[in-house]
Order: sequence, then structure tokens, then C-alpha cells
Amino acid sequence: MINLLIGGILGLIITTVGFDLIQNSDRNLTIQTVTNIVIALATVVAVAINYLSIKSQKENRRWEVNKDVLIKVSTTLSDLMSQTGKLSDNAFSDIQGIPEEHKFSPDNSIYSKFEQYLEHTVSAYAPLLSRDIIVAIEKYKKADSNISHAYNIDEFDIFQAYDASYAAQEELMKTLNKSIKKYAAI
Repeated sequence: MINLLIGGILGLIITTVGFDLIQNSDRNLTIQTVTNIVIALATVVAVAINYLSIKSQKENRRWEVNKDVLIKVSTTLSDLMSQTGKLSDNAFSDIQGIPEEHKFSPDNSIYSKFEQYLEHTVSAYAPLLSRDIIVAIEKYKKADSNISHAYNIDEFDIFQAYDASYAAQEELMKTLNKSIKKYAAI
């Protein structure tokens, strides 16, 4: 929008001055005309700087407000992905009859903490977050519910459930990382 406004103002100035010069070729530019052109260009530059400054401040405020919740969700999701990956590897090894090199016992508190952060994010921070994050969280919740249901009715074995969970978590992580980069202006 601002580009259209700046382009319109510059176009009007250039057209007005250019038309005057073309129509009256023997007429010289006066100091007053040059001064008016410089003032008009300075005004356009000032409006552009003001607009960009306000936009930058808005993005900075959005990052400061959302920083804690996005980092917490991203960190716990990373922990959950690590755990899900190990559980998936163990389930695959078990299916293939490969003996485990080391015993891994899952930490159930990671999943409950992640679910708590997701609920808190959706209920408290939804108006402040971008629509992409909210849609990605809802998509993850639906996928997680479908995976649990498929496992409960024996449609998925344990490896397929862990593998599908990891894929859903990875998709959510991509969206979170993209939003964090956008908000942090990286």
C-alpha cells in the first residue's frame, strides 16, 4: 500500500514538472519550482521512513510478546521429537528382532509438558500469534488424535504410530521455526 502511495506521489510530481518543461521548452526552472520539488521528495522520504519505522516497531513488539511462548513450545517439541525418534528406533529394532544396544526409558513428563504448552499457547496467545501457527497446532492436535485412535483400534502398530507422530511433530516444528525466524527478523 505504501509503495502505491509513494509511487503515486512521485509520479504526480514528475508528471507535473515534466509536462511543464515539455510544454514550455523556453521556460527555465525557477528556484521556487526546484524548492517545491525538493520539499515534495523530502516529504515522500519522511513518510516512507515513518512507515517502515512503525512496521519495524510492530514486529519487534510482536516478537517480545511471543518470544517466551514460542521458545518454550519449540524447546519442548524438540525434546519430544528426540524422545519419539528414539522410541521409533527401538520399536523398529524390536520388530526386526535386532537386540537393543542400550535401554531407553521414555520420560512421560515431556509429552504432558508439551501438551500443556500447546493448550496454553492456543488459549492465551492465540490472538497474538499468526494464523499459521494456530493452524499448525490444530493440525498437529488432530493428527496426534488420529494416530492415537489408529493405534487403539490396531490400525497402526507401535512403530507406525511413533513414525507418524514424529512426522506430525516435524511438520509443527517447521512452522514454528519459520514463525520464529519471521518474528525475530532473522
